[in-house]
Amino acid sequence: MFESSDYQPQRFPLTAGDRLMVVSDGVTDADGTGHRYGEAALHRFVRRSGAMAPLEAVRSLLGDLRTFLGNADLEDDAVAVCLDWAGPSSSPAPSTAVG
Repeated sequence: MFESSDYQPQRFPLTAGDRLMVVSDGVTDADGTGHRYGEAALHRFVRRSGAMAPLEAVRSLLGDLRTFLGNADLEDDAVAVCLDWAGPSSSPAPSTAVG
């Protein structure tokens, strides 16, 4: 995202049914009533949203964040992406050429 940022690739072992939730620091750093939403609240949310479809989970997280903020505004962007891994495809992935 930024030229000065140093991003390192990471590998995660995934099993069919695993969920990956990626959020920006605007979610955890959101300041509602004098304290941050924080990682503990995010962990609680992820544990209770496992049965939700990914889109529903993202919408619910953003709703939870709005409730936490009350009348306060976000001071940073709040981005959330939720992906469910269904396992490897039995057919080969289509080829894509970038040029």
